[in-house]
Amino acid sequence: MDIITYVMTVYFNVLSLEVEFTPNDTDKAHASWASSLPGGWDMIEATMEYLKRERKLLVNRLSVDKLIQNIGYAIIPDESHSAEIIGRNIISGLPDRMTVTSHELYTVIEPFIDSVVTTIVTRAELQMKLFKAHERLSDTIILDGDYRFLRQLDMVIELGFKVVLEHDVVVIVHRNRKYR
Repeated sequence: MDIITYVMTVYFNVLSLEVEFTPNDTDKAHASWASSLPGGWDMIEATMEYLKRERKLLVNRLSVDKLIQNIGYAIIPDESHSAEIIGRNIISGLPDRMTVTSHELYTVIEPFIDSVVTTIVTRAELQMKLFKAHERLSDTIILDGDYRFLRQLDMVIELGFKVVLEHDVVVIVHRNRKYR
């Protein structure tokens, strides 16, 4: 009997986190789970709330989404990068611009990154328990979606698999835009 290897694909988008297991034999059925927890939307909302509370700046979701994609890190960066964000000062009511650092942004999104990695590893662990004797998880995970380029997210996922499941994996960030 041939061993069926399942490739795990993670779609981390603004509205959801989806984990899909696809067998290398395309004639077989595949399993997938969609999870509204945590999704990128929660990171955006938390960042908007942080900027409102700490910096007294009202900003729109699109600006925060671009901020996360431009200077967001899944691991606290050695060097801090910065980006400017434009919004409305809630004290004066006038347009305002402020500089946000990657260290500052990391403190806001770090709990969400932990939730993302926990969800991915938990889904893989559950699927591995459901595998039959002739099925196994590939050593490669494909990362796709709106937040696939979040810096060092691939390393955090790899570490999560090594620590929790004692399973070495390589996370490949999908370079071409996939629309689902």
